[in-house]
Amino acid sequence: LICKTPELMNLDNWLAAVFADAQRAAPADANPALQAEQSGWVKGRNDCWKASDKSSCIADAYRHRIAELRARWQLVPPEQTVNFTCDQGVSAVATFFNSEPLPAARLEIDGETQVFVGTPGTGETRYDGSFGRLLRVEGKVAKLIWDQGKPALACVAKKKP
Repeated sequence: LICKTPELMNLDNWLAAVFADAQRAAPADANPALQAEQSGWVKGRNDCWKASDKSSCIADAYRHRIAELRARWQLVPPEQTVNFTCDQGVSAVATFFNSEPLPAARLEIDGETQVFVGTPGTGETRYDGSFGRLLRVEGKVAKLIWDQGKPALACVAKKKP
């Protein structure tokens, strides 16, 4: 299906280029994990055979992965970086990327980095991460679900000095 559909073939070529850029940007010791993550992504993309609209499922998988890699490895310039103070004394740094094919945010919290990809068509600034994580931004306020099963954190952007 990918080879027979020009849009999917273009997305496949784009992802190949972005993945090569990510491998160059990643530290050498991160490349085995990056390769394993990519293999896992391929398995997930291949599950689109179960979808009613296989082409849309595959295209969405490509767009999401491209945005995720571009943000995680900072392959495009960020739009802005915001420092947040959240409930329970938690500090977070969010770097936002407003790039093609989807907007993304790279969030650093407690020494861990998570990439959130924008959800198109929701009418809000919503970013979905792995394992049920969610970042919703409205102006200078953010709602963050970091740990499933725990209440969402309310975060406020710190004023610039």
